[in-house]
Amino acid sequence: MMECAAHERRGAPLAERLLLAVAACCLLVFHLPCVFRLATGLLCPFCGGTRAIQALLNGQVVRSLHCNALAVPTCALCLALCLRPALVNCRRLRYGLLVAYGMFTLLRNLPFAPCACLAP
Repeated sequence: MMECAAHERRGAPLAERLLLAVAACCLLVFHLPCVFRLATGLLCPFCGGTRAIQALLNGQVVRSLHCNALAVPTCALCLALCLRPALVNCRRLRYGLLVAYGMFTLLRNLPFAPCACLAP
């Protein structure tokens, strides 16, 4: 009975990763609108992310950074988390990401010149 439970725990992360990959592919194909932007009129930290990922997959890093400046570092972080799953439990990383995405959201919604370039 213990072996069965341990086997299910090992298979669950693989199923979750597969489901996440399928969801990401659907987002890249269907171009769904941002619900946060529709509801508030503000840009969320992921607005422009689909275009940024498409540009990154086509090798256009500069265009990817223009669409969403956090897309490239987020992709690198996702790759690092896939390779080292223990990083998910790092409290400093979680709080650092929360602060980074919060500041990025705040800055990209400011209307004046230095911050306006962060909008897609």
